[in-house]
Amino acid sequence: MKICLPHELLHCLAATASPYIWSSVMLGHLDGQARREFFEHLQSLPPWEDHPAFHQQNVDFERLIPLCIHADGAQFYRNDENFVWSISSAFGVKGTVKDVMLSKYPIAIIPERFMRDPEVPKLIL
Repeated sequence: MKICLPHELLHCLAATASPYIWSSVMLGHLDGQARREFFEHLQSLPPWEDHPAFHQQNVDFERLIPLCIHADGAQFYRNDENFVWSISSAFGVKGTVKDVMLSKYPIAIIPERFMRDPEVPKLIL
């Protein structure tokens, strides 16, 4: 199974997307100070206080992009269910581009037929 690696996707978007699209979809049109304040707040929350990014020296919080990972089923063709993993920027909700097809990027698409294990009994409801 081929997977699109998030850092490769981000590089491609940064290199080819228009500055406006990049600013909206990945940065939410937030300036550097607002992005830095986001990470400073995040660092104060118990679930995130021990994250390695907050304990490295010389980390420029203005250059970090928090990614949301989403997984869900999707039917592309009749009777052909797929499980799709996608990523998006947490800042993107603040941007002006609201089209999910432009802001959520699939990184793995797994046909359901490949996820079934014949050893596991089917759940009948």
